Amino acid sequence: MLSKVKHSHNLHKCQSKSEFLTMYQAYCGISVEETVNKYVPHEYCIAICLTGSIPLGIATSASDIDLVVIVQSKEVLNNLHTKKSTLGKEMVFSSKEDESTNYMVVDVTSNIETEIVFVPLEDLSSHISKIKNNGFLMSDEKAKVFITLYSGWHIKSSDDFLAKNINSDFMGMVMLKASGQNIIYALKSLEVANEALSHCPGLSIFLARKSVERGIRSLFSFICYSFLGRKWLRFH
Repeated sequence: MLSKVKHSHNLHKCQSKSEFLTMYQAYCGISVEETVNKYVPHEYCIAICLTGSIPLGIATSASDIDLVVIVQSKEVLNNLHTKKSTLGKEMVFSSKEDESTNYMVVDVTSNIETEIVFVPLEDLSSHISKIKNNGFLMSDEKAKVFITLYSGWHIKSSDDFLAKNINSDFMGMVMLKASGQNIIYALKSLEVANEALSHCPGLSIFLARKSVERGIRSLFSFICYSFLGRKWLRFH
């Protein structure tokens, strides 16, 4: 069973990709790419991106390592299986498939916990195409995938896939769609809040607060701030 005890490290002090890669290898005894390749062979990995708190500069000594890995196809991920081991072993502790057909494993090597999310290229490319062709509803979760890939440190990117496809122009489209979608959600929440006011004031207050939150998120999206959950906002 995966331990809930967080082991401290100094990876949160890294100020650059090169510094992080050097320190990660010193702690774990293997490189970031070798960690990923325990689950998916290198020839099937299109891109590896360090995301989360470290590249954002808000990590602590107990922060997890967050990686997003783009793989060639869903079939590549069929060999991911749940394994059990003891803390410190080079084993995966869990794997799962979520609604977005992303797969996640948690690797623990030398007491360093690395959460790896695998995203099939076909799904990502489909989302990119729909956004560019103006035919895609942008939920917060979908926007978050692109935001993390854009703001993270690109450890590997075959043929500059990330730089070519998830650049500032593309992110402008993502944030505009996220802004519009949040406005729609805000208005819907406010409408229901008004209807609930007379017979369920508690629910009405809750929905009104959600409406205000959505409106604020829409504003930040519109001026090119990205919403990465309630923990932080980041400017691009």
